[in-house]
Amino acid sequence: MKRIVWFAACLALLLGSARAAVAVRMDGAAALLTVDGGEIVAEGVYADIVSLGGEWFAASPDGERWSLLDANGTSLTSARYDEFCLRGDALLAHRDGGWGRMSRTGAELGAFDYEEILIDGAGGCWALREEDELLAVLLLDEDGRARDSGLRARQAGEPSEGLLPLRFEDGHWGYCDASGELTIPARFDWAGSFVSGCAAAVAGECYGAIDISGAWIVEPAYNFLEISPKGFLLAADADGVRMFAADGSIIAEYPDEGAWAALVGEGCVVGDSEALRVLDSEGKPLETLAPDASVSEGVGGQFVISEGMWGEACVRLSGTDAAYQNLYPLGMANGASIYACMEANAARYQNDLLNEVQVSVDMDSARYGLVNGAGEPLLPCDYLSIQYLADDRFLARTESQWRMIDSRGKVYWRGGFTQTAAPSS
Repeated sequence: MKRIVWFAACLALLLGSARAAVAVRMDGAAALLTVDGGEIVAEGVYADIVSLGGEWFAASPDGERWSLLDANGTSLTSARYDEFCLRGDALLAHRDGGWGRMSRTGAELGAFDYEEILIDGAGGCWALREEDELLAVLLLDEDGRARDSGLRARQAGEPSEGLLPLRFEDGHWGYCDASGELTIPARFDWAGSFVSGCAAAVAGECYGAIDISGAWIVEPAYNFLEISPKGFLLAADADGVRMFAADGSIIAEYPDEGAWAALVGEGCVVGDSEALRVLDSEGKPLETLAPDASVSEGVGGQFVISEGMWGEACVRLSGTDAAYQNLYPLGMANGASIYACMEANAARYQNDLLNEVQVSVDMDSARYGLVNGAGEPLLPCDYLSIQYLADDRFLARTESQWRMIDSRGKVYWRGGFTQTAAPSS
């Protein structure tokens, strides 16, 4: 008996530590693989397979109608759906013009006649059904049963932190909670989703920010306002840019009439005629760049910085010096951030029409490799494309085939087309 229990415990441990399946998407074909390269669903069975997240995949024999697969490749439904999506733990599907909920085993739960089903991480689930040119706001439980909240709206925003923004017949916005109560009255000209306990809202054509009770944290006086998941607010008007904490206190100010700002990753950028400044979530300067530089979000809070003409080796990662022609955030590999880098034939030329020097890039010559978060090369630019699949697994395309590789270049699977030599004359 002890031996049986020991074996069952070992089996449970092995099953619990099994790594997730990945969908490999190629030109006109797809496969479902283990991360070690084992075939769960062989290439060619479906025209396309898309990961929905978690343990589910959508598979299509023709690229138009979709069925639901589990991580073992078992088809849980017929191919009769237009679309699947996973929102939180809720699996949704669309067919015959309407959305509905589905169980983990692919069974339909309740009606499939909703314009939209909106779910947030706090457990709220709202369904919108068209009714007399308005949207009836219904509450859905986990079994697909609906309860009418009695609210009728013209438009809905994205729910978050247990509240759904709604625009009513008179044009004003308010917020409905997960029980169907209008907890923040409709008194705003526009209202956004809550982020870190705050939401952007408009009154009198000016942006401000409110708290979860609907009270103003930042008075509506700005022509731009965004809220970062890191808990700070970024606002701008004709007098410059301000960063606020979640309680409305000012973190940093840039009083320049020409200043502009944007959230990027976990921080933000503030630009004017003299410089582009990269700031962290506390308003501390990380880098000061040329005013025509550009900054985009990298992996794990890093920034991708470009200072120069696109196509030249002028792109680097924040905190590093190595520059590349381009860098693309991919994901993580054993706890480290990974990027794709690009090499392509490029040359400067004089554009007489614009009277400036530009760079011509031959994208047919572009090849891609891998770089880590320190800007150090991991794999040379030998591939036609590289896509992220899972932790330390990438789909790389060569001249003759597709490969699943890791960040060291180890090949776990080969598939797709294989070129044959041209016949000799």
